[in-house]
Amino acid sequence: MHRAGVRTMRLETRQEYVGSSPRVSRACQDGAREFARRRPRLAEKLSGVAEKLVGSWDGLVMDVLAIMIDFTEGIGKIARNTLGDRQRKIVRLAAGEAEGPVGKLPVP
Repeated sequence: MHRAGVRTMRLETRQEYVGSSPRVSRACQDGAREFARRRPRLAEKLSGVAEKLVGSWDGLVMDVLAIMIDFTEGIGKIARNTLGDRQRKIVRLAAGEAEGPVGKLPVP
């Protein structure tokens, strides 16, 4: 369903979102602000990268805010996942050490 002045985008998962909805826009801005508050140095670097990318796309019409929000959300997900990845790796390494080199527990 298309309404006047509202852009929609078809995602690969066949889900749709409303790109210019005030509620969606506010939620994205709140998420970006929260990310910037928690990780100010990273947010500053990402903003610089986004500005350089936008400058290199001179002549293309793009929504800069949407690009920055998508970029910061992606980096935020990566940052959140790294702790869990490290914990899983430590558990795997500890389990491997307990099994020994052949894959069996040592007999005392």
